[in-house]
Amino acid sequence: LQDRRAASVVPTGITCAVLVDTCVKSVGMLKGDNKGRSTQKRIRRIFDRLDADGDGRITPDELLRASTLLQSKVPWQALDTGRRVIDNITATDVSQFMHLADEDGDGIITYPEFELLIVDSSTPRGLGVLPKTGTERAVSEGRGFITVAWKVMCDMLNMGISVNVLTCNALLDATVAVAALGPLGKGEETFDLCFEDASKIFWMMDEYEIAPNCRSYTALIKLCAHGAANGAGSRAIEKAFFIFERMRDRGVAADVVVFNTLIDAYAKAAWARAGGGIGPALQVLDMMRDVNVRPNTVTYTSLINAARHEGTHEAVTVALALFRKMPAISRNHQTYTVMMHALIRVGRRAEALALVDEAGTHGLQPNSFMFDAAVKAAGKNRQQLRMLEEKFRPMSASSQQPAAQDSRGGGLSGRGGQRRGELKSRGGLQGSAG
Repeated sequence: LQDRRAASVVPTGITCAVLVDTCVKSVGMLKGDNKGRSTQKRIRRIFDRLDADGDGRITPDELLRASTLLQSKVPWQALDTGRRVIDNITATDVSQFMHLADEDGDGIITYPEFELLIVDSSTPRGLGVLPKTGTERAVSEGRGFITVAWKVMCDMLNMGISVNVLTCNALLDATVAVAALGPLGKGEETFDLCFEDASKIFWMMDEYEIAPNCRSYTALIKLCAHGAANGAGSRAIEKAFFIFERMRDRGVAADVVVFNTLIDAYAKAAWARAGGGIGPALQVLDMMRDVNVRPNTVTYTSLINAARHEGTHEAVTVALALFRKMPAISRNHQTYTVMMHALIRVGRRAEALALVDEAGTHGLQPNSFMFDAAVKAAGKNRQQLRMLEEKFRPMSASSQQPAAQDSRGGGLSGRGGQRRGELKSRGGLQGSAG
C-alpha cells in the first residue's frame, strides 16, 4: 500500500477489501493451525514433565534432576540432588539453558518462556502455527490488526474511495474472533475492549454513510452473546437488545439468524450463571412470531439449550413441550442430544432414554453423541447398558460392512480384506475398552 502511494497509484475499494481480508486472516492465525496446536500440546507435555512439583514453573534444581533422570534412567525417587556431571550434561549447561529461557531474569522458567525458547530455536514451517489463544497478548495482537485495518479504511474513505458494507462486516466478524482469544477470568474485560473496537467500526460506517445491514448487526449481537458467556452476563444481553432496537429503528429487518443469536446469548448467560435462561429466551420467540419470522431447528435447539443450562425442572418441562411441538422432520441429532442432556440434568433419565427409540421411529438413526447421552442416562444400570449395546451394535456392523465385502473377494486380495476387517474389529474393541 505504501509502494502504491509512493508511485502515485490511487488505491481502489478492492485494495481496501484485500488489506482488510489480510488483517482478518491474521486474526484467524492467532488460533493456530492443526499442526501448531498439536506441537503446542507436545511442548506442554515436555514442560509438565520438567515441572516436577506442578507449580507451573521450572527451577534450576528441577532442570538438574530432569537431566540426571534422562542420562541415568533411574527411578525419580532414587535421584539425589543431581549436582554432578552425568555424561555430557553439566551444571554449566543447565545454567546456560536457564539464562537463554529466562526472559525476565527471575531465576525460573514459565511456560510462555519455555514455549518461546522452543519456537525461536526451530523452523516455523516444522512447528506449524502455534496458537496464542487464552492470553492477553493474543487479544492485544488481534486488536492491533483490527486497528490497522480500521485506520486504513478511514484513510481511504477520506480520499473518497468507496468501501462497501461487506468489507466492514468482515472486520466486525474479526472483533468476535478476537473476543474468543482472551484468557479465562478476564472475559468481561476482553468483551469491553472488543465491543469498543466494534463501536469504532460502526462509528466509521455512520460517519461515511455506509448503511449497516442485517449481517452487521448480527456480528455485534454475536459479540454480546460471547460476552454473556464470559462474565459480562446481563450487561452483555442489555447491549444486545440495545443493538437489536437500534436495528429496528433504522428499518433493518431482523432475520432468523439475528433472533437465534439473541436466544443463544440467553443460553450462554445461563451456562455462565449470569442470568439468562429459557424464560427471557421465550420472549425472543414471541418477538419472532410478531414479525412473522419462522423459527427453525437452530431456534428450538438454542431454546432447549437455555433450559438445559438453567437446570430447573420447570425450565426443562417447558423445553420438552417445545420439543414436542417441533415437526419431527425439523429435529436433528443435536436437538435430540441437547434435549436428552437437559432431561438427564434434572434426573429424568427414563425420558431421556426414550428419545433414542423415538428418534428411530422418525427415521433418524442415533449417532455417537446420542449414544453417549444415552449411556449417561443409563448410569450404572447394567441392564439398560446391555440394551443400549445391543441397539447400537447394528451401527457398528454397518460401518464395517465394506471390509466384510472385501473379504468375500478371491485370492490374496480376499484374504487381505478379511485380515483388514479383523484388524478393524480389534481396533474397535480396544477403542471401546479405552
